[in-house]
Amino acid sequence: MEDIVDPDAVELLRPGTISTIADILQLEFDATKGQALILNVDCTLQPSAGITISSDPADDDTVILYIDGDLPDPNLDATIDTGNSGVFNIPVGFTTFTNVRAETGQRISSSVVYIRGGYLTYINMPPTSDLPTEVGKYKIIAKLGQGGMAQVLLCLSHGPGGFNKLVLRSTSFIAM
Repeated sequence: MEDIVDPDAVELLRPGTISTIADILQLEFDATKGQALILNVDCTLQPSAGITISSDPADDDTVILYIDGDLPDPNLDATIDTGNSGVFNIPVGFTTFTNVRAETGQRISSSVVYIRGGYLTYINMPPTSDLPTEVGKYKIIAKLGQGGMAQVLLCLSHGPGGFNKLVLRSTSFIAM
């Protein structure tokens, strides 16, 4: 199951500061796209090393970086003991970030976040369970509750032209 993250982005850094960081790293900065700072943590909420992250959607301008100290280090290919990673130039809209253990490829967690252009969004990513990621045509965002016979899921439905709709789905544990 994926955690749902509050869609209210917090502007931690001004676009000029983000642009300066991009210049230092020799990255192309697109102010119409979003940026994310991700803290990868273990089940005790301590920073987790050896994690790689992916972003869906991503395009040719999207860059994933891992942070050493205060700045991204383009030579790192996974998180170090700080657990920090970042993603530059993310297309605007709902984005799924997925963590995997670099050594084994084991999926650790996924979070769905709404990315806003020109903003840096902070995401805390603890491990999540291995529930299915889809129910029919719906992408599962979060499990809202469960009873003896069914569970209620918050899902995302994708439509033409980038249309997205949040939907509640109930799935039964009993075959009829």
